[in-house]
Amino acid sequence: MKLGSFSISFPVLKLNCTVQHAIPRQPTLFEKGILELVERFSAHDTYGKYSLDKVFAEILGVPEVNNFVKPSLDKLVALELVDCATNYASLAEVTISQLTLTDDGAAMQAEGNLPGILSRNSVEYYYDIVRNSMMTVTEIAQLGDIAAEKRIDIDVDATFPEETLRETILAEKPQWLTEGSDIRKIIRDDVALFWQEALGSINLTESGELGILFDEEFYENYFLSFNSLELYRDYLADLFQDNVTSMSPDHSNVDLGATMARAEEMFLPRDLDLKIKLTPDAIHFLRFHAYLNDHLKCKPNTLLVVFEHLPEEIPEGIEWDGQINGAVIYLDERFIIDNCHYLNATKGNLFVDYFSVKINGEAHTIPLGYSLKSSDPSLDLGECYELLEEIINISDTLDHHLIKLFWKPVDEVLKDIENAISDQIDDPMRIVQKLTEYREKIQQLRPEM
Repeated sequence: MKLGSFSISFPVLKLNCTVQHAIPRQPTLFEKGILELVERFSAHDTYGKYSLDKVFAEILGVPEVNNFVKPSLDKLVALELVDCATNYASLAEVTISQLTLTDDGAAMQAEGNLPGILSRNSVEYYYDIVRNSMMTVTEIAQLGDIAAEKRIDIDVDATFPEETLRETILAEKPQWLTEGSDIRKIIRDDVALFWQEALGSINLTESGELGILFDEEFYENYFLSFNSLELYRDYLADLFQDNVTSMSPDHSNVDLGATMARAEEMFLPRDLDLKIKLTPDAIHFLRFHAYLNDHLKCKPNTLLVVFEHLPEEIPEGIEWDGQINGAVIYLDERFIIDNCHYLNATKGNLFVDYFSVKINGEAHTIPLGYSLKSSDPSLDLGECYELLEEIINISDTLDHHLIKLFWKPVDEVLKDIENAISDQIDDPMRIVQKLTEYREKIQQLRPEM
């Protein structure tokens, strides 16, 4: 059963990057010598203290090491294959222990290759963070720069999918990437955040499982991986909780299966006000909510009965406009039917109760709105009319008895008016005269009678 729907935005990063790439080459004799020294002796207690000048000049007998060997060390540092812990002007200032292989340096040393001359090219991609993939032109055209109220938040600065970019570029084989080239590094130059919107439907199964359905199965599976409390708190709670604080359902953990069998429909509690239709020529019983304030006024041929609210400016609780045959009756009593928020003479009805449901397999208690079938025996208006009779009968305004015409036969209303007149007037002639006046009023209000 579909309860409602909502839009949710998923983040997409527009990435502008520089790709550094080069064709691998064989290391020179001095490059190879430096890499082997660092790999074998960087952590050695004795040899680690040797300077490169000592190794190459004194031990290996290389002349002019700063002219022949230093350029090789400079290049290895510039390629970020070797880290040097000191600034140096000559190899006499650099010990083996001050040099370490980077991850790239260790990998290339193991392969026996070094990068050639670096080339640089700019690329632009749109990265779907949730799917961990680059987007197609068609998908990019559907992006927006404003997120829906519900969205998947990310740390833009901390998100850079270098490996996914690398795999994508290698798979696309752009013309500038020479065959045999290695992608040495991908540098993020600029990033912008965009949003991909999807429509999720909140679905309730007969077994009481609450879930979110999407057109794409990927998103359904994505939310199935969420902790149920996190899913409800961050993405569902406000869809159910709107207006609930003022509803205060009396029942908790009502039998969901039995209610679904009796229900005409089920809906999100926040949609309650959208379902109240104060149509003319009808009687409407309402539990007061603040959003009704602008609607609580006399309407033609309509009776509004408002429970749990008595305005200070209407102490008697009755508004009546005989010109349009419209009335509003305010009662500070609780609604006659538990957890009912709206009921009309044609048995249109709206309820809110708390139910136990499962979200991603875990139990939660949430409010749900529902409407019972019009034939449901619990929708008995008898008590409502009895209560209205009591309110009107103690009113000092005779015209208020005319409100009874909404549910009571004319002859019975006339009898009530006659009794009320008799309580106020002793003169038989004036009683007959007054009663005649009310017969004429009834004829105006109910010309068909």
